Amino acid sequence: MEYTKGEWKAHLTLPDDQVWVLNKDSAKILASIHSKECPNETEREANAHLIAAAPDMYEALSQLRNDSQWAKLRPNTREAIIKALAKAEE
Repeated sequence: MEYTKGEWKAHLTLPDDQVWVLNKDSAKILASIHSKECPNETEREANAHLIAAAPDMYEALSQLRNDSQWAKLRPNTREAIIKALAKAEE
């Protein structure tokens, strides 16, 4: 799967109250959440932090899927991991 590598970081901008998700290495804007679309500041920042964590979560779940302990996980846990990875890889 190809996506922008490197650390992603949420960053609140003022005065327009946008929240950006940036690639920390290149300062490339990966996502922008505007106050018009999401007027609740707390929710806007939470969404940005979740987006910024996505590459780390994807890598962690991918490693878990390929781990020798995979079969020991509960079936519903394995199913949730498979669904999350499939959603990311659409």
